[in-house]
Amino acid sequence: MTAPPAAPAHDTARAVIAREAGPQDDAASPLEASPADAGTAPASAPALGTARDAGPQDGMASASRPDASVPGAGASPASAPAREADPQDHAASAARPEASLPGAGTAPASAPARNILREAGPQDDIAPAAGPDAIAPDAHRPVMAGLIVFAVLAVLAFIGALAIGPFSIAPGRVMAVIVDALSGVSATSGAGLREKVVVLDVRLPRALLGILVGAGTAVAGAVMQGVFRNALADPGLVGVAPGAALAAVAYVVFGSTFVALLPPAVESLGMPLAAFAGALATTLIIGRLATYDGRTSVATLLFAGLALGALAAAGTGVMVFMASEQQTREFLFWTLGSLGGATWAKVMLAAPFVIALLVASPFLARGLDALALGEAEAFHAGINVERLKRFAIIAVAAGVGAAVAAAGVVGFIGLVVPHLARLMLGPAHRALLPASALLGAAVLLGADILARMLAAPAELPLGVVTALVGAPFFLWLLLARRAFAG
Repeated sequence: MTAPPAAPAHDTARAVIAREAGPQDDAASPLEASPADAGTAPASAPALGTARDAGPQDGMASASRPDASVPGAGASPASAPAREADPQDHAASAARPEASLPGAGTAPASAPARNILREAGPQDDIAPAAGPDAIAPDAHRPVMAGLIVFAVLAVLAFIGALAIGPFSIAPGRVMAVIVDALSGVSATSGAGLREKVVVLDVRLPRALLGILVGAGTAVAGAVMQGVFRNALADPGLVGVAPGAALAAVAYVVFGSTFVALLPPAVESLGMPLAAFAGALATTLIIGRLATYDGRTSVATLLFAGLALGALAAAGTGVMVFMASEQQTREFLFWTLGSLGGATWAKVMLAAPFVIALLVASPFLARGLDALALGEAEAFHAGINVERLKRFAIIAVAAGVGAAVAAAGVVGFIGLVVPHLARLMLGPAHRALLPASALLGAAVLLGADILARMLAAPAELPLGVVTALVGAPFFLWLLLARRAFAG
């Protein structure tokens, strides 16, 4: 049997190139091989090597150039080196099953092509499919480690809040009392009964209220700093505290007129309910003033908050002037903040609104990250900026209003805690918001322990302790940033 005639050199070269390059190169070859090229001499070895090294993108580019079909263009080896080798392109095209055409697999792959495929590695096949938002697994480790540390601090502060006080209880006994209460076993006399009353009726609602107030205030501060794109923003900018204070003092002064109208079940919650209503009303008025033609101006929101806050403070001063000495002391103690009056009823009052803020905050993270670039950039990134601002402000007002109503005005938590979390974990809100919640709960519980222990058996106002700790830290932070910038 006679052997089949040997294929021409240029046909063999095309078979090798078709096998090593992607389908784009094969689609480009009809334009590159013009009729005038069909009778040209076989391509030289340097030209074949350069053609092998050209990636799929180069084939597409040459197919789109009109001079690719000029007679004689395919015979010139000088134009071939203009196309550089791209290992990633070879890896991507080699990984595709359609990269080998029928009949092209008969010629063995050349050594340079095998070297390129070996150098490209499997990661080059995966990287293009991962997309720009893909994050390496190792990048999550510092964030997860920071969140775990904050969670451990919050748990330790919670156990300390239950165990430390004028009547100290060992942490093991605290856990035993809680387990017995959950299982239905209860002490009836002696030290066990005393521990049960102290833990379950006094310290547990106080600690839970401290977690709600600390976590809610810190997350609200982080959200407001993201909305205003200003690290000095805090929840007070939307008028929560001034409005709550005005309504609270009004209830103290004129409360005897309205107490008879309240149901007996909520009569003890009259002042917190009034403070919550005042906080929400002030925030809604500020939001209405800052919204025009369906758009909410952040600058107008800031100035309206300052103006209404000053007006509410003036009204509070008038109410204090009209109040009796006992009413003034009651209101003053509330404005300094305290967890001393914590009850299960107050926990139930604050819990729905603060938990709603904590649950909603992760859904705000992506929008707040985009908003850091500017409102126009966030809009082009697909964020509904107006809806984001309105939703954030309403969630902050509800959560902080409930916290202020239950525990009074506690300063610096919403300002300092987000700064601490941002210094440790970075500015990305996906990690910043849960970190602020955990760290805010730990800081507030720690401040409450100090408030109970520094002047025992008396108790310092919680707002005084947070101001004594938060103000020097904030000044140090400002000086450190100025020194670093200078």
